[in-house]
Amino acid sequence: MRASIERVKPWLHSTGPRTADGKASSRMNAWKHGDRSAETIARRREITALLRLVRRAFEEDQAALIEEAERLVGTCEALPSGAGSTCWVGARGRGL
Repeated sequence: MRASIERVKPWLHSTGPRTADGKASSRMNAWKHGDRSAETIARRREITALLRLVRRAFEEDQAALIEEAERLVGTCEALPSGAGSTCWVGARGRGL
C-alpha cells in the first residue's frame, strides 16, 4: 500500500484551490455559525431556567415565582434579533 502511494504521489495531483479567490473561499469551510458557542449555550441555559421557573409558577400558582420570572425577562431581551422570538409569554399575559 505504501509503495503504491509513493509511486502514484497523489499530492501532486490534488485539486485544492489554486487562485486567491478559491483559497479565500475554501478558508471559510471551517467557519462556525456560533449556535454552539459558549455564550449562546449560556444564554440558552438561562432561558431554560426561566421557562422552568415560569412553568413552576403556573403549576404552583405562586406570586413570588412569577415576580422572579419577570425579573429574569432581561435574558430574552438580551438575545440578538430573531433568537429571542421563542421567549415565553409573560405570566400575566404580556408578550415578550
